[in-house]
Amino acid sequence: MSSQYKIGQRLMSSDEVIALVQGYQMVPQLLKESVIDQVLDDIELTQEEASEAVQSYCLQHQLEEPEAQKRWLTHYQMTPNQLKALALKRYKLNRFKTDTWGSKVESLFLTNKKQFDQVVYSLVRIDSPEVAQELFFRLQENEQSFSAIAAEYSKGPEAQTGGLIGPVEVTKLHPKLSDALMSSEPGQIRPPMRVDQWIVILKLERMLPASLDDQLRARLIEQQFQEWLRLQMEDVRLETVHSENTAVV
Repeated sequence: MSSQYKIGQRLMSSDEVIALVQGYQMVPQLLKESVIDQVLDDIELTQEEASEAVQSYCLQHQLEEPEAQKRWLTHYQMTPNQLKALALKRYKLNRFKTDTWGSKVESLFLTNKKQFDQVVYSLVRIDSPEVAQELFFRLQENEQSFSAIAAEYSKGPEAQTGGLIGPVEVTKLHPKLSDALMSSEPGQIRPPMRVDQWIVILKLERMLPASLDDQLRARLIEQQFQEWLRLQMEDVRLETVHSENTAVV
């Protein structure tokens, strides 16, 4: 006899639950977690590591107090054992990531260092080429400061900061802005240039070369993991497997 599940007053079969999971677009998350579970199966933890995993997870999610933990379990409709399993999974996953890609971080960083370099720059954006040229002349003649012009004329949120933007990674900027800033010297003001619907005047304030700190190290490892996971997901499907007596999804 197959199990039934109840949500509110509604009784559902396993097939109906799966149909809901599909309808709610939750299958990719289900498959992703399944792929992760399989790769973590062979990772063993000592008792001390397991205890550390649970303590760390509870601390991160503010579940140290019994009442807080009880509310959390009620909200997610999980058991204490399921909470422990989740904590162990997160701990194992961090180990898997570090063991698999940790030794490659330095090489990845050196290969891709330019994409992590940051800049601080000032910008004025307006919609009139004639006005932009006039403002550029004022800047060249030191008739008005860049911050004053940005505050008075710029049409974007940078007007609130006197045109100052950053630090921001160069690769996250519009390609035209990125190219202009990368070919500038600190303090240099670029002539007006069109970027999409705007006429832009740029000034490079300073360049901040990337360094491999803990935050960037974790980011590089996460990028490699996500790419690995994406490739694994290409061959994973949710399928119905029929036997003589039962159908298992």
